[in-house]
Amino acid sequence: QFVDLCQLSNISTWILDRDFHGFYIHGRSVHPHTDVNMFQMQTNLKDESDAKRPNRGLTQKPMADLQGYTDLVFEVYITDAIKKEYSSQFKKMLPHGGVASKQNDH
Repeated sequence: QFVDLCQLSNISTWILDRDFHGFYIHGRSVHPHTDVNMFQMQTNLKDESDAKRPNRGLTQKPMADLQGYTDLVFEVYITDAIKKEYSSQFKKMLPHGGVASKQNDH
């Protein structure tokens, strides 16, 4: 799952599916290092399954208390000001400042 990949990679992300609505994925890893080989990754996952690592997520609630839910994915609503700032920053990352390039067919 994408959420597991984010957590194993120690990457949090913010995804908008509409203009003012989206999701925050809390990808902070519970492992001391995430840039590891496959053997160490398997060891990390085994430590996690053996409860040798803290629970994933923002709280330290046991999985039983979460009743099947996780505290890794959160639904978010943003304000108009945040959306404008997001759009401004996003356009800066696009080639040509967000303007589609025109190719000359000659």
